Amino acid sequence: MNDQPYLFSGNHLLLVLIVIGIVGFFLFGGFGREQDPCR
Repeated sequence: MNDQPYLFSGNHLLLVLIVIGIVGFFLFGGFGREQDPCR
């Protein structure tokens, strides 16, 4: 079960959170622009 210990390491989790944050930022930014054409 120790073949891939990096999958459960803090660094891997942090990297995933950063990626999700960047993707979410772009997604929300794009949707926000499309939903508010007046501004």
